[in-house]
Amino acid sequence: MQVSTCERYDPATDCWESVRPLPLYCTQHAGASWGKTKLYISGGLAHDTVHSMLYCYDRCSGSWTILQPMRTPRADHVMITIGDK
Repeated sequence: MQVSTCERYDPATDCWESVRPLPLYCTQHAGASWGKTKLYISGGLAHDTVHSMLYCYDRCSGSWTILQPMRTPRADHVMITIGDK
């Protein structure tokens, strides 16, 4: 069985917490946080298909939003935040 569970790390408490599952099952995706409330997940592999999806999790609302997809599907890649970007 494939699941799309997701956890968020809180460095202030040094703990992981479960958050709402990703809307789509995938592995080998990238993730990055922005500020204290946003978590972005991009790309990944699902059932032998490389995806271009981009999701944003909002900690305040506890919901995922589907954003404009990447131009090129990617798996096994990296995402980072620098400053406010």
